[in-house]
Amino acid sequence: MPCITFQTSDAPRTAFIWGGKKVRLCPFCHNEYAARLCDFRKPTGSVCNNAMCEKCATRVGPDQDYCPTHKDGPPPAQREMFGDAQ
Repeated sequence: MPCITFQTSDAPRTAFIWGGKKVRLCPFCHNEYAARLCDFRKPTGSVCNNAMCEKCATRVGPDQDYCPTHKDGPPPAQREMFGDAQ
């Protein structure tokens, strides 16, 4: 499988992406590799899962990112942000 190595934009870290024959570029900017998935929960209960790069992602909580389509959507519920913590 091919492996792509690149520097992340939010911190001086190196990221590795392993994929099949094709590694996807961000469908929003078409310049960066898609390294994140959208965590927006749709009314049906499913998750958006749009692929996006770090520059196009909007951080809405710990390990929670929204794509440009959902960046103005409601923030995740507290329960979703902290998992099963009580």
